[in-house]
Amino acid sequence: MAGWRRARIVGDVRDYPYAEVRAKHGRAIWWLLATVAVAVVLWFVLAGGPRPNTSAATPNASHTLPTSAETVTLAAGGEQRPSSAALTTANRFDGRGRLRGELTLSPRLTMPAQWSLILEPHPWLAGRDRARRVQVDYSADQREFVVEDLPLAAYLVRAQAAGCNSTRADVVLVRTSPDSHVVLRLDPPGLIDGEVIDTDHAAAEGVLVVLESSDKLRRETRTNPAGYWRFDEVIDGSYTVWFGRPETPLLQPFAVDFAAPTLRFPKKQLLVAGSLTVQVVDDAQAPQAEVAVTGFGEPQGSFRGTTDVEGYVREPWLWPGFYRLEARASDGRVIDATVLVDPRSKTQHIIRLPRAP
Repeated sequence: MAGWRRARIVGDVRDYPYAEVRAKHGRAIWWLLATVAVAVVLWFVLAGGPRPNTSAATPNASHTLPTSAETVTLAAGGEQRPSSAALTTANRFDGRGRLRGELTLSPRLTMPAQWSLILEPHPWLAGRDRARRVQVDYSADQREFVVEDLPLAAYLVRAQAAGCNSTRADVVLVRTSPDSHVVLRLDPPGLIDGEVIDTDHAAAEGVLVVLESSDKLRRETRTNPAGYWRFDEVIDGSYTVWFGRPETPLLQPFAVDFAAPTLRFPKKQLLVAGSLTVQVVDDAQAPQAEVAVTGFGEPQGSFRGTTDVEGYVREPWLWPGFYRLEARASDGRVIDATVLVDPRSKTQHIIRLPRAP
């Protein structure tokens, strides 16, 4: 027994220095692992532990969470309105709206006796396909306006009055903003002018100039002896300027986007052109007034006018070529004629109508 105990003592690590070192290292490792374990436990405690799985939780029925398509915004009084981010293009414009506003006046104008509020589908904003044209007429003492029960849509809003321009307002009525307020102003109209010269760079007198608006309304004037032309009282908008008759112009038409107060048109030079003067007489050589003379040229050109008291009708600028003319009196007398318009000279022609019965 004593030998066994001695063997145990001899076999103890205290009798072997290397083994003693290994034992010390092993105890250090165990202490390190224990420390890490304690730190992990403390981290979970301080961090509140793992987060609960809320996907399985059932919220209170009175506070049901909305889906992405049901996202709402709380308005005053607890009313719920769909947020703009949650609305699709279709349901953004479901419903009716209202437009309010007032009309102001430029200091250079006097208030017209009548004016109109115009709402039109906007040319490019989303929602324009849901708009409809609305016109409301007002008298001079009505400066404020309210238009109810409008389809939610995109509108271009303006005022309209004779001889006046108007500012414009872009208005988009949607479910989240169905009420809009605008301020419009009436301004003076403007003018468009320019000059025309001939092939020799001299002033071209008597050239027909036509101003055509986007709604196909036309105004005409002719150049003065200095080749100058002018249109007053022009309202802002898109126009086409023609030199010569629009059906057979002397130059290519020009598109113009006009904004008051003025637009100086570039000087234009005519191509080769001739002129034609027609006199209508009867068999007794008596001048015939109020006779309509019309015709077309080959390869191009047109002639149209009514004779004056001396029986004359003139077109100072025409495309050269053969013209087939018709002279028609108010009493039914008619006669045809063919005329060659020469670009190198001023052509004159006499048409003889039969004597009235």
